[in-house]
Amino acid sequence: MIEIRPIKTENEILQVRKLLDEYSGWLLNFGDVFENYVFEIDKLINYYQYGKILILTFNNEIVGCGCLLKLDTEICELKRMFITKIYRNQGLGKIFLSEIINIARVANYKAIKLDTYEFMKNAITLYKSVGFTEIAPYKTKLTHKMKFFEFQLAINN
Repeated sequence: MIEIRPIKTENEILQVRKLLDEYSGWLLNFGDVFENYVFEIDKLINYYQYGKILILTFNNEIVGCGCLLKLDTEICELKRMFITKIYRNQGLGKIFLSEIINIARVANYKAIKLDTYEFMKNAITLYKSVGFTEIAPYKTKLTHKMKFFEFQLAINN
């Protein structure tokens, strides 16, 4: 059974931290770790206090996470969407992303932005498959390694 929801307990926060540690370890294979990683992990709840930390569970096991960070009253940013390796390529990413989009829509955002590394071809394919379009950088750090995307919630109903 699949469930997608905001984190509720301290134990779930710890499990999300483990997922993000797995993610950062994977990134190190490419010689990178994401910006503000230590700060973000240490202050996980505070960092996303103006957004939502979401988990994807499969048969009651947390197998994925994703965060919506409020950029302003109309735009949020999708951060740290990650599914643990053994649960990839099973369609869970698309299910998770579709629900994240619905959560942003219910929260009355007009757009979702995200950035991703150029080498994350599978993630880019997933984002495009649900209607994200590539945009100019909206951040200045690491732009030489990044691609930027946006999903217009009002257009993509």
